[in-house]
Amino acid sequence: MMPNITRGSRMGGLMVYLASTDADKTKNAHQDPHLVAGDAAIMAWYDDGVLDRDDALAIAKHLDRPRKMFGVSVQIKDLRWDAAKKESVHVGTRTPACGTAR
Repeated sequence: MMPNITRGSRMGGLMVYLASTDADKTKNAHQDPHLVAGDAAIMAWYDDGVLDRDDALAIAKHLDRPRKMFGVSVQIKDLRWDAAKKESVHVGTRTPACGTAR
């Protein structure tokens, strides 16, 4: 599964959701959650097993480390369709974690 996440700052919450197999806790219970790609360290640790909650939290901690260490937030262009120009126009930037335009 490759989720289309456009905002949010809780990597742990996302990973726990993706590794969840409990149909009582989520409408979209997953079967056999496992990794199919990742950096060398993550794949060495978790490449052949079914993920559980603890694995998901450990992976999230690893993935979120650069953001926490360097305080980096990603800025992306906020584009809107201009019907008169018939093209996308730049209207600002936003941080995916909060989803607000500036």
